[in-house]
Amino acid sequence: MSLTDVNGSKERDWLFDNIKGMLIFLVVFGHLWTSVRSYVGSVPALDFLIFTTSSFKMPLFMFVSGFFAKKFKWDGIIKLIITYLVIQLAFFAVDVIQAKGVPAGYSVKDFLVPGFSMWFMLALVYLRLLAPILNRVKFIIPILAVLSIVAMSGSYSSAVQEVIVRPL
Repeated sequence: MSLTDVNGSKERDWLFDNIKGMLIFLVVFGHLWTSVRSYVGSVPALDFLIFTTSSFKMPLFMFVSGFFAKKFKWDGIIKLIITYLVIQLAFFAVDVIQAKGVPAGYSVKDFLVPGFSMWFMLALVYLRLLAPILNRVKFIIPILAVLSIVAMSGSYSSAVQEVIVRPL
């Protein structure tokens, strides 16, 4: 989001930049610790920190991303899709190099299913496509809050991933 000053020039909203920077650090640190933990063992204080930050970092990331998705812009959606496809192509290239050829049974579906943490980019595409529609729905916040609680509970914990990956 940018703010417009008296002269009509835009300046950055540093609050959101700082929040996004903090969230990026928490996500990277969480992934790093998950990898390192298998080598060094459990450290209760760090495990607690990762567990605690995991409860809010991705929902807050999605909230901040949704805040900027209010206006529907095809160019932003197309940039996300192109970035997603380029990174997926890089993952595919790594798979081909490691397997010394196309892995057996590899299909287009395997190429389109998000690798590593690419699910978030697809979620952003869906968010930007749905934001204009959701902005028109009355009581959308309570409805989404209930759906979020249901998605995070019990056997529905993978519901979000299913919604993102299943259409592919």
